Amino acid sequence: MRFPGRVSKTCVLCAALLTSGVARTYAADAQTCGTSGEREPAAARASLAAAEQDAASAMTGMGFGETLPGILADDGVVLIANAPILRGRENVVRVLSALPGRKASQTWQPLRILVSRDGLFGTTFGISAIEVGSGRAVTLARYITVWRCNAQNSWQAVAHADIRPTPPNVRVPADIPLTLGDSSPRDAFARADLDFARLAADSGAPAAFARFSAPDAITFAGTGEINIGPSGIRARMSEGRAGTIWKWHPVFTYVAATGDLGATVGESEIRVQGSAPFYGKYLTVWQRQPDGSLRFVVDGGNARPVPR
Repeated sequence: MRFPGRVSKTCVLCAALLTSGVARTYAADAQTCGTSGEREPAAARASLAAAEQDAASAMTGMGFGETLPGILADDGVVLIANAPILRGRENVVRVLSALPGRKASQTWQPLRILVSRDGLFGTTFGISAIEVGSGRAVTLARYITVWRCNAQNSWQAVAHADIRPTPPNVRVPADIPLTLGDSSPRDAFARADLDFARLAADSGAPAAFARFSAPDAITFAGTGEINIGPSGIRARMSEGRAGTIWKWHPVFTYVAATGDLGATVGESEIRVQGSAPFYGKYLTVWQRQPDGSLRFVVDGGNARPVPR
C-alpha cells in the first residue's frame, strides 16, 4: 500500500503468508504450466486457478506456515504489514514462523486470474478468510499473488502481498534490512511505475491513480476496503487528502516474456500535514492495454518499519 487506507468500495479481506520449516511443493506438483499459452488462454488460466486452489486447500488443512514456503520461489518476495520487503524464502520463514496464528486455517477466493499470452506468467488476487482462535472466528483479508512457470513446468509464487485490516504482530531480525532503496531495473513496467509516482508528486495521488488505472482496476486498502475503476478510486482517494505528499519507487519488477503482464514491488512514503510520515510498501500488477499503454489492474500493500 502506498498510503494508509488508500481505496474504496467494498469492505473485505486479506491473504496470509506463512512460514515454518520444510518447504513442500503442493501447487507445483499438482498443476503443470507451460503447456498452453496464446492459442489456449483458457487452459493457462485454468492451470493457474487449479494451482492456487491446491495451495489454498493445503493452507486449510495445514496452516500458512507449512504451505507458503512450498509455493514460493527461492527468490520470492513477501509483503506483510510492519515488516520490510522480505526477499528470499529464508527471510520469509524467519519472520513469518514467529507470527501468532501462522497455523490458522485460511481459504482464498480469487476475484480475478490473469495469465500472460505465453501462459508462463500470471497473477491471482482476491479475498481470503482466516480462522483464528479457539472459537474459530473468521478474519477477512485480501491478497495479491504473482506467479511464474518454472523450469519444471510448475507454478511458483514470485511475489505475494498480505493485506489485513488488523496488522499482525511482527518481529523483524536485526540483520534484515528495513529498506532496499531504489534498485529496480529500468524496464517498461518500472518506468510506468516511476511515471505514476511523478504524476502523483506533481498533481496529487487521486489524479495519478485515475490516470494509470485500467478500466476495471482494483485497489486494496489496509482498512479493508476495495475500490473499483478509475472514478471510484479517485473519489475515495480525494477524501481528506489535501496537502498530502506522496513518494514511491519500484525496487523489483517481474515481467512476462511477452511483455503484456508484469508487476512492480516498491517502497512508499506518505506525508500528511501535521502527522508523522507513513512508510509503506506495495505490489502493483500491470497489464498492457489494447492501445499499447501499461495500466495497473490491482494495487495493494501495507506498512513497513521506519527506516533507520
